[in-house]
Amino acid sequence: MAEVLSPTALTLGDIRVDVLDAGRLRLDGGAMFRVVPRALWERFAPPDEQNRIALAMRPLLVRAGDEVLLVDAGIGPERRDGAFLARCAVEPGPDPAEWLAPLGLGPSDVTQVVLTHAHFDHAGGLVDADGAPRFPRARVRVQRRELEDAAEGCPLCRASYVEGDLAPLRAQGLLDPLDGDASLAPGVRAVVTGGHTRAHQVVFVEGGGETLVFWGDLVPTRHHLRPHYVMAYDLYPRESWERKAELVPRAVAEDWIAVFYHDPEVPLARVRPDGRGYRVEPLA
Repeated sequence: MAEVLSPTALTLGDIRVDVLDAGRLRLDGGAMFRVVPRALWERFAPPDEQNRIALAMRPLLVRAGDEVLLVDAGIGPERRDGAFLARCAVEPGPDPAEWLAPLGLGPSDVTQVVLTHAHFDHAGGLVDADGAPRFPRARVRVQRRELEDAAEGCPLCRASYVEGDLAPLRAQGLLDPLDGDASLAPGVRAVVTGGHTRAHQVVFVEGGGETLVFWGDLVPTRHHLRPHYVMAYDLYPRESWERKAELVPRAVAEDWIAVFYHDPEVPLARVRPDGRGYRVEPLA
């Protein structure tokens, strides 16, 4: 059984999991819900005067055996220009060192950083204002195909990848690419889903008879659990639909604990059926 320590922390057997705070941003509500009419999505995600909805950035810290894994890393706001910060209404969270200090850790204690994908709001926090790695001992585990797509700068996703987020890590030999599904530590594994990007991956943590899933941008908020609630940012929307139609019912049937990276209100929850859709039951 999971032992809930706080609204953002729990243990799964011998594994400790903490949901961190990397700040907030706002993105266009229509882009976040694609073909879903505004009249539907604005009921649960009210937009501002620029049609933007509030989103969180919630990295995950996992301590499993001798490994300390950080899953996704936020946006790195000190490296962005003022126009970008204003356009996305970025509200910076604590410095990564401040995430770790209350947990008795420092940046050099992180042994792996796992990226669900390499978009700026997931990978930007890996380097500081000078481009130096924030987690100097950590191997950065990301799918090789994701790195290829980030380097190619395809026209459809040029705005989502920032070369400066990854170049310092590449130069120091910290990138450790994955080729498909992989075991990362005892009880921790990465599973490729595609959908949002060609090689997007989710992370499972399993211990104490429980399963936790970190959805990344396959299910960015609790409001994206229904398969057809797919983002316009997804490069492969049909694949997103198919993987959600496969995995979300399993999350219900097997009582998984879910982490929603972009949900501004619910960091940890279990997924429950709700008529034709789903609801979440936050962990208290």
